[in-house]
Formats: sequence, C-alpha cells, structure tokens
Amino acid sequence: MKRIAILGSTGSIGASALEVIRHFPDKFQVVGLSTNYNINILYGQMKEFHPRFVCVRDRAASIKLKDRLKTRTTLFV
Repeated sequence: MKRIAILGSTGSIGASALEVIRHFPDKFQVVGLSTNYNINILYGQMKEFHPRFVCVRDRAASIKLKDRLKTRTTLFV
C-alpha cells in the first residue's frame, strides 16, 4: 500500500487525485492533506480519509478548523 499526501487537496487537481484514491482503497492510504483556506472541503476530506497530518496555510482558517476537530490528527499551522 502506498501512503499519499495530497498538497492542495481542496483544489481541482487535489480533488481529482482523491477521486482516483477512492477507486483504489486497497492500493493507497491518504496520510496528509493540505489547503490554503478552504476548511469546509478539507473537513469533509478528513472525515472520509482520516489523514494523520493536515496543513492549513491561512492562520484564521486553521484556528476555525482546530475548533471543529475532535480527532488525533496533527494540525500544522
């Protein structure tokens, strides 16, 4: 199994990469996701893929996401 980190997971290319991963769950494991500021999409991706690491570039958005989280995901600010 390949472990994958998707940089820019909320954009069109990142979303397309996650769509491929959805079709091959036995071949890929998402371990990291990142976004600039779109925490609503990122939050949904986190619920689906359960990454260990998450990065949000925008500090204000990262604080809002941190308030929503109740998991053991590491959040890099």
